Amino acid sequence: METSPKQLLSEKEVLDLCRTEVEAMHDVHFLMSRPNVSHDDLQLCLAHMNGSLQKLTDILCRE
Repeated sequence: METSPKQLLSEKEVLDLCRTEVEAMHDVHFLMSRPNVSHDDLQLCLAHMNGSLQKLTDILCRE
């Protein structure tokens, strides 16, 4: 089975994705600790966290 060549990310790009993931987790934790947080805000934050985590997972699976 052939796979299309994928461009490897630089170390800086991987670190930026990790930083984004940590920031998203912090945001989710902060929102969950607040009373009366809106469902939409939490959903948006979780989607952001999931997106960066998926990118990191894809990178690790390529190795």
